[in-house]
Amino acid sequence: MISREQVRAVLGDGGVVIGDAGVDLGRIQQVFLDSLSYEPAWMTVTSDTWGGAEVVVPLAQASLDEGRISVPYSPAVVGDAPRADTSLGRLGTQHEKDLFRHYGLRGGDAVFAGPPLDRRVDAIPAATSVSGADGHPPPAQRSWRLSRIGTSVPVLREELRRFLNLSSLAGEELDDLVLATSEAAVNAVEHPQRPVADFFDVRVDVDGSHLCITIRDYGRWRNPTPVSGGGRGLLLMSVLSALIVTVDPHGTTVTLRNRSPDVAGWTFRRRR
Repeated sequence: MISREQVRAVLGDGGVVIGDAGVDLGRIQQVFLDSLSYEPAWMTVTSDTWGGAEVVVPLAQASLDEGRISVPYSPAVVGDAPRADTSLGRLGTQHEKDLFRHYGLRGGDAVFAGPPLDRRVDAIPAATSVSGADGHPPPAQRSWRLSRIGTSVPVLREELRRFLNLSSLAGEELDDLVLATSEAAVNAVEHPQRPVADFFDVRVDVDGSHLCITIRDYGRWRNPTPVSGGGRGLLLMSVLSALIVTVDPHGTTVTLRNRSPDVAGWTFRRRR
C-alpha cells in the first residue's frame, strides 16, 4: 500500500506512474481514499496513449520506484479499465465493483483492510478526492446522516477528525472545530423539540485551510434558559469557531467556520 504522504511526495515530483517493465503509464490526476481506512485506494491517470482521459488504477499493489508510483499493469490493461465520471471526486459503487473485476482484485481483501466492500456505511462516498496533479489538496466534501442517539456523537467525532486530517488546518484549530462540532451534534441529539425526524445531518466542506461545517436537526428551536443551564454549548462553540445559528420552522442549522479575528461572538438568525 502507498500512504498519503508518499502519494503527496510523488505528486510533488510530477506524479509519474509506471507499469510493468517500467513502462510510463502517465501522470496522476486524482487520488481516492478508502472510506474505512482513509488510506489511498485508487488513482486516476492520464496519458496520450488513451487520448488524455482519466483512467482509474488501483493502489493495492503499488510501490515506490525512484519517486514514481509503480503498478503491475501494462498500458493495455490500464487503458481498457472501465470508465465512469470521476469529476465529482468519488467512485460510484458499480464502477468500483467493475474495477475490482477488471484488475482481478477481491473487494475487501486486496485494497480494503477491515470490513469488505458491502459493509461500508450507506450514503457515504466510497472514496474522496484528496490531491490534484499540482500536489495541493483540492476542495473536498463529506456528509453524514446520523441517528439521534448518543452513540452517534463519538462516531462522528472520530470520522470527522480522520477526514480533517487531510486538510491543511493547524492541529489546534482542527481540535477546536472537532470539539465545536461534537457540541453541536450533542445539541442536535438532545435539544430539538417535537422532532419530525429521528436523525440529524452533518456536512463538511474543506478548501485548503478554509472549512465550513453544518449540523442540521429537524425539530423546534428551544431557547436556552439560565434555569436549564442551556446556552453554555453555544458559548463554547462561539469560542472555538465562527458560529452562525439559523432557525426555521423545519429545524435548526448550526454553521461552524474557522475562527477569524474579525468575528466575535456568534450570530443568530430566525427564518419564518
